[in-house]
Amino acid sequence: MQYPVTVVASRPLSKQEHTTYLTMSTSSCQGLIENALSLSSLAATTTRHCATTSRDATIHRGRDCVDPSLPALCAVTKIEATLPSIAAQYTLGTLSDKLAHNLTDDVAMVNQKLAKLGSHVLARQQLYCLGGTTTDMPYHYAGIVWYAHSSLPLCASRDFCVLEYHNQVEVMDWQSKRRRGWIRCLQSVDVIGCPSLRASRGHIRSSMFRSGQLFVETDCPGMLTVYSVAVHHYNGLLPPGGAAKLMRREVATILKLEKAMATQRVLQRLRTVEPKQLQTATFRATRVHCPQCHRSRSWFRHQRACAICGEAVCASCGREWSVPGVTPAAFVCLHCFCPKDSERTSSYVRSTYSSTNSTPRSMALSCSDAQKEMLKQLASPTHSDSDVRSELSSWLFSGTDNSELAHVMHDLQRTLEQFETANTLPKALERLAWAHGL
Repeated sequence: MQYPVTVVASRPLSKQEHTTYLTMSTSSCQGLIENALSLSSLAATTTRHCATTSRDATIHRGRDCVDPSLPALCAVTKIEATLPSIAAQYTLGTLSDKLAHNLTDDVAMVNQKLAKLGSHVLARQQLYCLGGTTTDMPYHYAGIVWYAHSSLPLCASRDFCVLEYHNQVEVMDWQSKRRRGWIRCLQSVDVIGCPSLRASRGHIRSSMFRSGQLFVETDCPGMLTVYSVAVHHYNGLLPPGGAAKLMRREVATILKLEKAMATQRVLQRLRTVEPKQLQTATFRATRVHCPQCHRSRSWFRHQRACAICGEAVCASCGREWSVPGVTPAAFVCLHCFCPKDSERTSSYVRSTYSSTNSTPRSMALSCSDAQKEMLKQLASPTHSDSDVRSELSSWLFSGTDNSELAHVMHDLQRTLEQFETANTLPKALERLAWAHGL
């Protein structure tokens, strides 16, 4: 079939229909949030890995919060981005309209946007626009959209007529802490102006309920927790386990979003570097062990210099990027492509997913000199058990805004609870202070 397929609504919406669809969109968003939080608290059934970004996503299987008869899947992962940048990635309404009018200049841009939704998304067409961005809601969008998805081999493709709703939200975590987020909710609706295309196009009309993506801010700036939820009902014939396979493919495509955003950042950064500097990138430090994979250097494992940071890493711990006007291609390490130091799992995520790469030593780097001196004094053998506990409590609850320092102090508190006698306490604190690089 030739894509994109142009689908045009046969009649305009009435004012009552417009209001009804907007109300349905907001209620579906609440259901998506409940699905994301409840499913992520269940045990993970499988994991997916993105080799380019070295990011993992855990997939949780359960039931829909509104209709328990519907199976539901949720993928949980992290992404290095901000809420405004995420909202910009899903701005697809106006692009689809331009594509429908055969504006070839926008075809490549639309295809690039659709690729972030997954390779299974064959086409997208906005039928009705229910609302756009405003001064009070800069990341808002509401519309009725038609999607065409590829299916399994030898199976007919599926299409969906859904309410698509984007907006900023506030999520209450299990610690009763409000966190900002952004949501993209998809809810199937029956629209008279968009009948089934099975006879004309061969698509089997299917449904999705309270599905989409939820992006929530974490304690680490620039890092978001992502929940990708799929509650789909595929009509027509599918092989055994086919519906579950299609839903796993749907939720796992969230890993491609960070890959696309990281690619944009790297290429933009390489364009700002002089071509001569890219061609003559040299080692900033020749290491015995690779800082990425920690494997030792050998005759069969060569190291290369990153064009951005200049660090020496294994050739397999990076990749080459073609920059216009530069020969040869620029080599960029995985850390510069998708930094892993900020992969810190927030305490509010109630799931089995935990990809925390931060160490006590890295958390202590944000401590001031006075705070480090306090840790040294606490580790000295002159302090009694009661003195240490009183000073520790006064420091921990002194109203500091340093979240990393709070993690360090909670680590100290847990160590104190493991030792009951005062004679073993100074040794424990001394070892802990050494672990923090103090």
